[in-house]
Amino acid sequence: MANPFSSTPSSSSATPPIPVKVPPPNGFDKDEGPERTLLLKQEAFIYKIPPQDAVINFLIETKAVGWKASDWNLERPDWAGKMRLVTMGKGAKIKLEEKSGEKVYAECLIENYPGLAVQSVVDSSRYFVIKVTKGGKNVHLGLGFAERADSFDLNTTLHEHFKGILVDEKEVPPEKFDLALKHGETIKGKAKWKKIKCVIKFCKLGSQKQVEEKLEEENEVP
Repeated sequence: MANPFSSTPSSSSATPPIPVKVPPPNGFDKDEGPERTLLLKQEAFIYKIPPQDAVINFLIETKAVGWKASDWNLERPDWAGKMRLVTMGKGAKIKLEEKSGEKVYAECLIENYPGLAVQSVVDSSRYFVIKVTKGGKNVHLGLGFAERADSFDLNTTLHEHFKGILVDEKEVPPEKFDLALKHGETIKGKAKWKKIKCVIKFCKLGSQKQVEEKLEEENEVP
């Protein structure tokens, strides 16, 4: 039995912790709706890219240099399967799936395009470099297609998807108010017409002293 005079509250009366919603990585939230397929290609190739040193990574991220597909062994891809581009909310995702089913080999989360998640190589229009996460580390993989039209479709679909998001996020133009008087309406108020006249005279005469004198004359009681 708990001691009623004890200063330590019992566990039953302890206030439950307030759950904190951790923001999802890369802007993906499952509450935003199910995945929707934007593009599916039945044949895609993956090439493992050796890790780059810090200097090369910096130059690539700042776009001082670019990736080259000619540095890979294009005749011997490290993986072949399906490429599926899906959207869930505002982001997009490239899913590399096995040919025999939907088992995922790797995923590339895309927050914006063009961006660092998907980059075009500088020496071919058929290949890209995608960034995936494996074992808690970011890994770059080469992505290629047998047909040039497939790479064109991927590039175009990504552009159209993120272009549409930018259009939706533009600020709504401010509401325009009609300040014109309607038929039969009038405005009542006191206007300092004398002072306005003096300001006009000042603009014409170009002398502040003359304006001050005029103001004194206008304010005199007749």
